[in-house]
Amino acid sequence: MRPLLVILLALAAVAPPARSQATGAGAFSLAATDATPRGAALAGAVSAGGRPDAGAWLYNPALLSPDLSGRFTAQVSNLPSSVAGGGFGYARSFAGLGEAAVVVRFLGWGEMDRTSTDGAPAGTFTARELALTVTAARRLRPNLRAGASLHALRSTIDAYGASAASLDAGLAWSAVERGLSAGVSVHHAGLVLSSLGATRDELPFDVRLGVAKRLRHMPLLLSATAYGFFSDAPLPDGGPAGDAFSHLLLGAEFQFSDAFQVRLGYDHRRHEALKIKSRLDFAGVGVGIGMRVRGIRVDWSRSSWSSLGSVHRFALSVGP
Repeated sequence: MRPLLVILLALAAVAPPARSQATGAGAFSLAATDATPRGAALAGAVSAGGRPDAGAWLYNPALLSPDLSGRFTAQVSNLPSSVAGGGFGYARSFAGLGEAAVVVRFLGWGEMDRTSTDGAPAGTFTARELALTVTAARRLRPNLRAGASLHALRSTIDAYGASAASLDAGLAWSAVERGLSAGVSVHHAGLVLSSLGATRDELPFDVRLGVAKRLRHMPLLLSATAYGFFSDAPLPDGGPAGDAFSHLLLGAEFQFSDAFQVRLGYDHRRHEALKIKSRLDFAGVGVGIGMRVRGIRVDWSRSSWSSLGSVHRFALSVGP
């Protein structure tokens, strides 16, 4: 049971918080984890887009674009303590209507030993999470898109289960000629249908504001996303400047070509929550690469969780 509690508590410390509490050692932690390797490499600073990315609509539903039509994506990831997850999704455009996509994601905590109240072995148990997301988006104006996602969430630990339904909605604006884009999105506004225990589980409700700018004379996309303003959870001790910085996710993507990108991101809140003060610590830092060969795209990311280890994500997508 100890590895499960360690990872759940780590997620509680770094996840986008709910209105009254962070997603803690309970349900729906999958809804608050990074959804794609590109998003993880950029520390979640992808709400404004900046380039077509399969699965980007999980960060802002309006980022589901015609460029992604017909693309199928499969993803695997590993968290510390043998926790593993993954998922798959498909997007399609419909003439005159817009775009639609479906994504299934899962997270497995592995098999753990069960003990009785006196500490004696009592078999094993498992814990799992599952999320089904259906997204629709369309163009409102030449440079403005809107989208919405419906999520069905399910968490189980042993014989206990929790279920919820939630809604995301977003807008995405872009000025291609200036290399500038912006996005605003609301995440996980919904209803908890059942909880794991007597205490009601919380959805990770959040509002995000993002901006991205591609430099004129360098193949570099800089991005920032503001988040977590509706939380009562305490912020890292850093004064007013530190408080403001704890609401920002920062990313940089070197877009050498459509066939190759290098990514770097930083999440200050995650860094402060997980760092070991006695040494140089890369907690909260994400790195990754993206490659495309003809119709096949490969994305990889690595996110540091300090002494807990690293999270690796790998995605393969095929399509036009």
